[in-house]
Formats: sequence, structure tokens, C-alpha cells
Amino acid sequence: RTINRDLGAAVLLVEQNAQTALQIADRAYVMELGEFILNGSAQDIATNARVAASYLGFAHEGASDI
Repeated sequence: RTINRDLGAAVLLVEQNAQTALQIADRAYVMELGEFILNGSAQDIATNARVAASYLGFAHEGASDI
């Protein structure tokens, strides 16, 4: 966050912990079997029903099925 904020540099974060990554990121890309299946704002990805069930370990209340 500091590098992005202070230097204006983009940072690519590759993280297995989806919850942590989505709390830090502005944008997110979801891959399955080497293919991008979703991308969008971190908030939109975090509230996506498929992502919540598959990667976050719970059904997200009010989640969309994008």
C-alpha cells in the first residue's frame, strides 16, 4: 500500500489467501486451471457468490452470481 500510495507504482500481488488479497487490492483477477475466469474491483470479486463459496469458504450474504 505504501509503495502504491507514495510512489504511484502499480503492485502485482499474487496471494493464496484470497481474503487478505481482497482486503489489500483495488482490483482482482481470479484464475482457475490457468485461465482467468473473473476480474473486477476487489469489492465486486469479494461479494461474488462463486468466489465466496470456492475461495473464501462461505456463502456471502448479498453476493452476486457474476
